[in-house]
Amino acid sequence: MHFALTSTAMLLVIALSGCAVDVVPTANNFSIEPKYTNQLRGQQRVALVNGYTTQSPARYTLQSNKFNFDRRQMTDTAITMLGQALEKQGILVDPKAEKTIWLQVAPSGMTFAMFRYTGKVTLAARFGDGKQAHIPQENLSPMGWERAFEGAMLFALQDLLEHENFVAYLNSTAPQVVASSAPSSLSGLPACTGDSASWSNCAGGLTAADGSRYEGEFKEGKYHGKGQHTLGSGSTYVGEFENGKYHGRGTAKLMSGSTYVGEFRDGKMNGQITFTAANGNKYVGEFKDNRMHGQGIATRADGSVIHSGTWANGKPVK
Repeated sequence: MHFALTSTAMLLVIALSGCAVDVVPTANNFSIEPKYTNQLRGQQRVALVNGYTTQSPARYTLQSNKFNFDRRQMTDTAITMLGQALEKQGILVDPKAEKTIWLQVAPSGMTFAMFRYTGKVTLAARFGDGKQAHIPQENLSPMGWERAFEGAMLFALQDLLEHENFVAYLNSTAPQVVASSAPSSLSGLPACTGDSASWSNCAGGLTAADGSRYEGEFKEGKYHGKGQHTLGSGSTYVGEFENGKYHGRGTAKLMSGSTYVGEFRDGKMNGQITFTAANGNKYVGEFKDNRMHGQGIATRADGSVIHSGTWANGKPVK
């Protein structure tokens, strides 16, 4: 089960005014040297997942100049760079692989002096076994902002490839489903016992092969009733389940900082939802299949109204 939350967050981002430069790093100019992957076990598969589920804008102002970044795009670039290096070692990138690594890249600073550009980034990684890595890096380049940030991302990825948690996870055997018969604090039902496939009218916990974990109530081996589902990325859903799906009242909190509170049906947001973006923008109104649809109002963090009225398929109807 995964969060099927679409790019609704972007509709609530404040429009940026004035001239600005878009900084868009690519994976075409640098490659990771083989020495950084030689210690990894080949002949396996791994899923590399972008921790940003929607576009994630960032802006820096330097000497009255404004620069725009998209953290999701930067993370996609890092995933491409990392994937190319892993595949040379015989590690195939496969979105369906049992091993999963969630990545997030963000700009953390920039300076310009003596005709040289310095880009700073932070790389956050979370592995399917629950362990993490947090890596800051920077790079100085005379070739412009893209090259400066591409180099910083390259150095951060090289550090990641040597990080003990990364190496241990890639070199381990594939994780298995782990069942726990301890009763969940979210339920008053008795603890589940026996084979998890037959758990019913009881409470327990399951850690899946992809690193996600569910704690709560079960019926006929499925998540059913009250519970909490935590993805390997750190995103969570707390609320009601039915037949293994989010169904009823619940709260979804994404790793990006966005939250969705309200009604879920068949694993999707359907009904009245309050969405709050990480930047403070908010939407209160109706959703249909994970999109703003029906009547609702979107406001900025300062309280000013973006749109009030009808929405269709995630967009305001004017």
